[in-house]
Amino acid sequence: MKRKWLILFLIVGVNWGYCQDITFSQFYAQPVLRNPALAGVFEGDIRVSGIFRNQWQSVTVPFQTTSLSTEYKLPFNKFNDWLTIGMEMSNDVAGDIKLQNTQLLPFLNFHKSLNDNAEQYLSVAFMGGPVYSQFDPTKLQLDDQFVNGAFNPNNPTQQVFTRTGFTYWDASTGVSFSTVF
Repeated sequence: MKRKWLILFLIVGVNWGYCQDITFSQFYAQPVLRNPALAGVFEGDIRVSGIFRNQWQSVTVPFQTTSLSTEYKLPFNKFNDWLTIGMEMSNDVAGDIKLQNTQLLPFLNFHKSLNDNAEQYLSVAFMGGPVYSQFDPTKLQLDDQFVNGAFNPNNPTQQVFTRTGFTYWDASTGVSFSTVF
């Protein structure tokens, strides 16, 4: 019976998880993008981190991705617990039509101390906010712009785009266990 539930969970999870995320080769530079529960897992009270990626120089317009996150830790109570608040901001621009995704994702992370000397923490975090996606329709080259097999930019396109951008909501959660050896 447990195997049937696991298979069902994997099938549904794959369907829900179908998406395209921004990609960095050095993903560890932005821990909040990897797992929101990694927010606040550092020495000190404030962390600001940023990353920029300019990739695929061989295509006509290289893909560019920029991300910045800020985190602030606050003591939560007298039991060595912490609360981390922050913001993850990213902008991804791809290709000739300048397909752009801009994210503003605030997050909240609670760090529960599991022992008296504050060496082990269990962290649970939530992150979510709006994502704005848009593209430039003037950069499109469509079939009806080709005459006798050659591209003719003066041939007006039959395509009319009334909506070149939209906003949707993105949310994530994470759990992390951290310890000191």
